[in-house]
Amino acid sequence: MLKLQIREKNGNINYGIGWTFRILYLLFAIVILIGAYSYWNDQSTVNGRTPIAIAVILLIAGAYQEKWSFDKRRQLVTYRIGLLFLNRKKVIPFSQIEAFELNHFKKGQKAIDSKIKSRANRLYTTFAITLLTGEKHDIEILRHKKSAGRTEYAATTIANYCGVSLYQDLEISDDDE
Repeated sequence: MLKLQIREKNGNINYGIGWTFRILYLLFAIVILIGAYSYWNDQSTVNGRTPIAIAVILLIAGAYQEKWSFDKRRQLVTYRIGLLFLNRKKVIPFSQIEAFELNHFKKGQKAIDSKIKSRANRLYTTFAITLLTGEKHDIEILRHKKSAGRTEYAATTIANYCGVSLYQDLEISDDDE
């Protein structure tokens, strides 16, 4: 699962996939290509394109980007998703943002309604932007246990930075997981 990281850069806040993700996949691709090359040098025949296919998949995975940028100076939120230069961009002015929301739920029900503990009823945390039009954009959906408070910290930091209110449905303790 990809974990989004919060970072401040040039007075802006960026919330997205870190460079360690890209570097890790690039290193895996290089190791696989070196292994394939050494195998092909030792063999008289070239059989199997599997290492090349795996390396290409790893390079594509390393080129994946998902980033939310919050620019207080220009009063804009920019969302980018896709491969490095082949991506989709959505821009939302601060004036269109009603609030940021931080919700917790168990699949199919609100967290506060469920007391049954099982693998199917794991607690999730959702961080989203709600616009004045009622439209909602999910920034992150993550298992509460994996979030370890990072999503809550990011939501609070971003809401304070943007000067927009943050609505939370409830406070969750570790016993609820």
